[in-house]
Formats: sequence, structure tokens, C-alpha cells
Amino acid sequence: GFTSGVLIGYAAYMFVHHATHHFKIEPGDWLYDARVRHMAHHYHDDANFGVTVGVWDHLFRTRGVRRNRASRA
Repeated sequence: GFTSGVLIGYAAYMFVHHATHHFKIEPGDWLYDARVRHMAHHYHDDANFGVTVGVWDHLFRTRGVRRNRASRA
């Protein structure tokens, strides 16, 4: 039972990780939040490690917060 759970969890992780990089995901899609969170991870080495769910980043305080961009006038 434990091994099956680990394998199913890993398969879900791999699917979401692959989808965030290769699928066309638009706002409103169920994977959009995962994509935004994961892409931010690639730009901030010390944040957003939770690919499939962001709860781990809240628990371990590794959640990256998007910085506001300075407006250009």
C-alpha cells in the first residue's frame, strides 16, 4: 500500500511538473496556479519548492512573493 501511494504521488508530481513546462496553460485552468508558482521557483532559487501543491512552501516558509514592478513613466 505504501509503495503504491508513493508511486502514484510521484506520477502526479511528474505530470504537473511536465505540464507546467510544456502545456499551454491559461488563467482559469486548474494548473495555472501551479505553473505560476513553479515558474517563480526558476527565478528565485530559495523559494517555491512545492510544484504540485503550495502547502509545503507555507509550512516551511519558503513561499516566494511576487515583487511589485516599478512603474515606468
